[in-house]
Amino acid sequence: MANKKTKCVCNVQIFKGIGLEENISVFASSNFYPLLAASVDLMKAGQKLREISNTLVLHLCKNYFEEENKFYINDRTSISFCAREVSEVLGGITCTGAVVSEVKDNKFPEYVENLKKLYSTEVIGKEKTSNEDRTTTNFGKTKRELSNKSLKNILRSMVLDTEEKKIQYKTLLLCYVVDKLLMPSSDTSFVRSSIFGLVQDLEKFENTNWAQTALNAICEAAVKAKLTYSGPGPVLEAMLYERVEKLRPKLVKTGSRKEAKDLPAVLRYKGARFTDTSLVEKFESLTQTDVKICPHCERMSGDDERNSVGVDLAHAQFTPFFCQEMTADTLLSLLIEDAKNTSEELRVYMESLDKEELLESLKKKLTGNQFSSNWELFQSIYCDL
Repeated sequence: MANKKTKCVCNVQIFKGIGLEENISVFASSNFYPLLAASVDLMKAGQKLREISNTLVLHLCKNYFEEENKFYINDRTSISFCAREVSEVLGGITCTGAVVSEVKDNKFPEYVENLKKLYSTEVIGKEKTSNEDRTTTNFGKTKRELSNKSLKNILRSMVLDTEEKKIQYKTLLLCYVVDKLLMPSSDTSFVRSSIFGLVQDLEKFENTNWAQTALNAICEAAVKAKLTYSGPGPVLEAMLYERVEKLRPKLVKTGSRKEAKDLPAVLRYKGARFTDTSLVEKFESLTQTDVKICPHCERMSGDDERNSVGVDLAHAQFTPFFCQEMTADTLLSLLIEDAKNTSEELRVYMESLDKEELLESLKKKLTGNQFSSNWELFQSIYCDL
């Protein structure tokens, strides 16, 4: 159970103090624009971006069962999430394309050091993080890590009077968002140069499946969570609020014509405070009927969205771990359904396939146990089609 020492390293307050209000137009063509623009709207309205409920997230993660890919609210009530939900609560970030499977060592480019020197004298104000950048050595290679304070100072101070500077600002801010929101680490005082490598090619960045990447980070961090949760806590919390209405806190006040319900869910709610006792009581009162079915996965088999083995079939296509309870023919039926819904041409092609041969191919792939995720499995099957 969570206690006073527990904490989550991630918070949506990262959007404060990085110059977004003045430079939001730079992101007009980005998949992250709705999320960033909504945070700007709230800040301009004088709204305090919510703090995460450490007690809620830590309690949920300590009852995460990796084998089932489920978070247990209590002994009889569970919930799982899909990448489409992640995309939606974050304003529609990319939910297709390659998933980040590893973060390679990298260095910040020279222009970052130049910008840091240029703006190093500006007064930053009181911040809890270190203002000192650090040098790390790994296998004889030396690199400079950038403190949050240094990067925020650069972003806040940059004058975007050329196209090059706009690209630099956009790249650095997206690096900061990925490092602090989508793939956070327990080292909260610094921005990892390795993350910059995922962002430096902006076209590739926009086509990366950040929704699935963030979902993987949520689940991986849940497995490791003890006193600290180093995953995308605000995303996990927002998805829980969207699916379990009885846990929802109040909506924020937007101060504009846009209603709170139109904001990305990660910014939609005020912060919630739970004591250990009140949270346990709240969780114990919930039943499975209090947990809404994922709106993106309602196209289930049969009349009951929860099939006979209790597996959310369509949902499992987008979860990071393969559910062993699903049979090959069930997976195949999902593939065929998706393929038919893609285009008329593909539908005609699907009708001509030898289903028995395709099913045998799928069974061999599953038996070979060569896939670490549903996503890899489904991509492979689609290639066969």
